[in-house]
Amino acid sequence: MKMTDKIADIRSHLRMILDLDVQGNFIQELQKLVKKAGDLSVVLTAITAEMKVQDDPVKRAILRNLSAIIYRENNDQTRCEEEAGKSAEDHSLPAPVRSMAYAVIALARLDRRDFAVAEVKCKRALAFAGEDENPLFAFVVNTMASVYLYQEKYAIALEYYRTFNKVAEKIDSPGQIVASLNNIGLTLTRLGRTDEVLEHLDKARELAEGMERRNQLAYTFNNIGIYHIFQGNFEKALENINSAAAMFRATSRSRMLSICNIDIALIHLETGEYETAIKHAEEALDNIGDDGSSNEQLIKAHRIMGAARAALNNPLAGTHFIKSIERYRARQDEGPPEEFGFALLDYGKFLLSRDEKEGAGFVMEAAEVLKNRPRSFLIGKALDEIEKLRRSIPREYLPEPDDSFDKINRDRENLKRVLEILKAINSETEMEGLLDMILDTAIEISGAERGTVVLVKQNSMNFAAERNFIKGVTSDPDHGLIRDVIREVIRNNGVVKINDLAASDGLGAVSPRTPQAIRALYAAPLLRKDKIIGSLYLDSRYTILDIPPETNDMLITLMEQAAIIIEKTKLYEEVRVLSEKLGEKLEKTQSDLEKKQKELESRYGYENIIGDSAAMRKIFDLLDKVVESDLPVYIYGESGTGKELIAKAIHYNSARKEGHFVALNCAAIPENLLESELFGYEKGAFTGADTPRNGLFVIADGGTLFLDEVGNMSEIMQQKLLRVVQENEIRRIGGKRTIKINARIISASNSKLLDLVNAGRFREDLFYRLNVLPIVLPPLRDRIEDIPQLVEYFWERVTGSPLKASSEEKTRLFKAMMNYYWPGNVREVENEVHRLVSFGDGKADPQYLSDHILSEYKKQNISSDQPPFDRALPLQDMEKLCIATALTEAKGNKMKAARILGIPRSSLYNKINKYNISS
Repeated sequence: MKMTDKIADIRSHLRMILDLDVQGNFIQELQKLVKKAGDLSVVLTAITAEMKVQDDPVKRAILRNLSAIIYRENNDQTRCEEEAGKSAEDHSLPAPVRSMAYAVIALARLDRRDFAVAEVKCKRALAFAGEDENPLFAFVVNTMASVYLYQEKYAIALEYYRTFNKVAEKIDSPGQIVASLNNIGLTLTRLGRTDEVLEHLDKARELAEGMERRNQLAYTFNNIGIYHIFQGNFEKALENINSAAAMFRATSRSRMLSICNIDIALIHLETGEYETAIKHAEEALDNIGDDGSSNEQLIKAHRIMGAARAALNNPLAGTHFIKSIERYRARQDEGPPEEFGFALLDYGKFLLSRDEKEGAGFVMEAAEVLKNRPRSFLIGKALDEIEKLRRSIPREYLPEPDDSFDKINRDRENLKRVLEILKAINSETEMEGLLDMILDTAIEISGAERGTVVLVKQNSMNFAAERNFIKGVTSDPDHGLIRDVIREVIRNNGVVKINDLAASDGLGAVSPRTPQAIRALYAAPLLRKDKIIGSLYLDSRYTILDIPPETNDMLITLMEQAAIIIEKTKLYEEVRVLSEKLGEKLEKTQSDLEKKQKELESRYGYENIIGDSAAMRKIFDLLDKVVESDLPVYIYGESGTGKELIAKAIHYNSARKEGHFVALNCAAIPENLLESELFGYEKGAFTGADTPRNGLFVIADGGTLFLDEVGNMSEIMQQKLLRVVQENEIRRIGGKRTIKINARIISASNSKLLDLVNAGRFREDLFYRLNVLPIVLPPLRDRIEDIPQLVEYFWERVTGSPLKASSEEKTRLFKAMMNYYWPGNVREVENEVHRLVSFGDGKADPQYLSDHILSEYKKQNISSDQPPFDRALPLQDMEKLCIATALTEAKGNKMKAARILGIPRSSLYNKINKYNISS
């Protein structure tokens, strides 16, 4: 198949992946693609081409995740993190896509031995994965297990891998089943449970062969090889790892090929084939590079090359040892301790062979590193070799033994470790997470396989946290025995410790039961001020528990501190429950405030400023310009014309609508209180100022401050207001520092400020600062035609329903109201509507209007007893006759005629001119 056809075929498969929810099966899907392409680079080329034409951001992110996996397989962890990072941090993407991205980043960090970041990223992946048992969840759980495996927390890793296997079998995902069996086998190898390892790996091999999954088969062969290395069976190890390497080479898996080459080099080193060991180690180094992305492989490769060249008496051996050792010392949290121990031992042997006494120090340091590592064939061999060297090294080369110094050193290290653990535990604020952390720490320190933390309340036991009990503590065959042990601890306030039940007299008085599976156990009380709050229980089914006195002391100290932290966390959780309740109330309040904000925006929108007259249309046009600016606004209008309504409309239709609208009537507050209202005050500024208080300028920051009746301000307050308008800053009463503010000032008055300036009652400079955008509101008498709209609006607002009346009834009501002068403007109209509703029993009857309005109406009303026309006329003729009749009735007074007709005087003049009517 041509390359272009091959890429087209892969792109077609990619589109299938994009259309299906198969993110958790990326690895398996990638294997299918590699099978088609024969090379990862071809797959990457196809992905790159598909991304260029893909517009859907979600599908682009999925392609990025897939390319990140390939970059990791190609040993390019930096590019892997770059690509996956784009998806992980994109908050617009679905949770599964982000989960996959975080999991891939975690794997890249594992390659770098950056465990802390890997664990954080993997926990993020778990959070986004949800709880559905699907391929994605299985993939993330597998990644989490790998995080713990790399940190050598094998018991925890095993639990996660078994969960991975359980989910993979449940969803019938063959590829993930094979991966889970491989990983369980690898973890059991690390735990030294050799009799179980091959059972899992052989099953994985059979499944992979049946599915023709070459890459998974390669991983299986590699793991079988590692198992045989641990057993010291190098012939079988080489056979399996060679098979794995051939498969990884065929599919361009450079990262795994490098790992295989290093293990092959190790096998040849152990079997004395030094040149071959060097060849494979060099090939691995060429593949890895020296950029630090594969720290573990670099440490191991340099150590093997150093040992092989030392065996060949090559002086370059020392260079490789130093590279390996220095690399580990520089990044201790990222390297495998046993490889460091091997490098120290081999370098020490190399120096001693050259009669350099410094070699003894490296050998002794190797002993300190390796003696605490889990036993394997290679570690056992190294420790035996160290013991022989110790006996043969000249006494003067060895440091003087000082048991007391060693003990002090051990105690210091133990104390440091306890403090680090307590610091980590103290940072956990949720009880569940806290107990898990305490239990995980105790399992790690003790070397136990399983464990539980029991909390006691009113003589009842609560198994609050547990680890590695597959079906739970209460379903375990030894559940009764475990309860007996915990009761003994609680009853006697002491430790129960049996390192090896088979070699002891059993549980004696602790429990009459015979252990079904437990081989060793340990239990200690959780004490808080001599009060038992619970117990820690640990056990092992497959190995003894070798807990020396110093470790026992550390566990007891840890449990004492843990008990204090548990009690603190209980209190914290009580506070948190209360806080959550308060948070819910706050959320409701916030929701109510948002609802209120929307109501305010709606209430003070233009549609609630009633009027369709020419005068009001000019006001609306002016408001459209004013709301787009932040400049000060001055509103002039008679009392009742709606100055505050206009100010609110400006605020709630401007960019400041999210801020506060604060209104203050300057005429209603005495001068001595006005300053504290506007500027606020500091504590102790005057008698009664017990606490500092913000003024309205600060409260209105980011919003609008409406100063009504600003003309009533005293000269002193005018001067202080001028400074605020000029400098945009205020100083509290009694304060020393200035506070920057950003509040739009809208001022208003029912007296013309310019007249007050001319009379010397208002500062001219302040007037020009406030009068930047002037708005003059027309009195209602100049827009009589708006009265019907106002009446209907207020009627609906008062009664909750529209005005229901015949057209004749409405005409009588509107005519009566339009004949009046309305000195109280819109506010007076609103009051009259309230009167109508109250007295008229919901009827729009003008007889319920106030007497002074009715008297004016009766004087101006034309009698309706005699019809003015004896025949039908065209509309224009009727209008002309009506105008003429009104002028006659008003004896030529155009203002009275306009009132009789219910139209503005300006409209009457226009119609007189239109019809050429003589006045």
